[in-house]
Amino acid sequence: LVEEEGILFEDVDGDAWYYNDVINARQDGIVSGLKDENGDLTGEFNPEASITNAEALKMVLEAAGEGTASGTSSNEDVQDHWAEEYFVQAEDLGLSDVKTLDPNATCDRGQVAVWVSEVFELGGEDIEYDDAFPDVSGGSDAGHYQAVYEYGIFTGDSETGNLRPND
Repeated sequence: LVEEEGILFEDVDGDAWYYNDVINARQDGIVSGLKDENGDLTGEFNPEASITNAEALKMVLEAAGEGTASGTSSNEDVQDHWAEEYFVQAEDLGLSDVKTLDPNATCDRGQVAVWVSEVFELGGEDIEYDDAFPDVSGGSDAGHYQAVYEYGIFTGDSETGNLRPND
């Protein structure tokens, strides 16, 4: 049970491996928890759920201190979406795929790794892949995967070391 700034996360176990990460993300304004249809916080975080492209992009930009930008996104799927200002900011920063992604589709680990590498300017586009993850053999995003590994941001599964970029 986690309570931060009056927000009760009934579904976050204090013994969970991610407990401190959730607390820190909440304190830093990166996450706020689930909201109901009226936009009110429900008191849940839902740590086992998948996240959408919009939610992932918001968290990456907030973690980097980049926030939002005003304007209209060139991605028609995001126009008038709650996350449009995040997509505008991501476009301004030149982040990959933001002009074409469905904001409501499930985001995968590979996409998050690329955005993290890009927004924190880890140099992933110039890094040669060196087998950081057993389940990645190369590809156009492999340098970004190597970068987030080298910076200790992504470590892979505890048992296998796999990134599982499509999950």
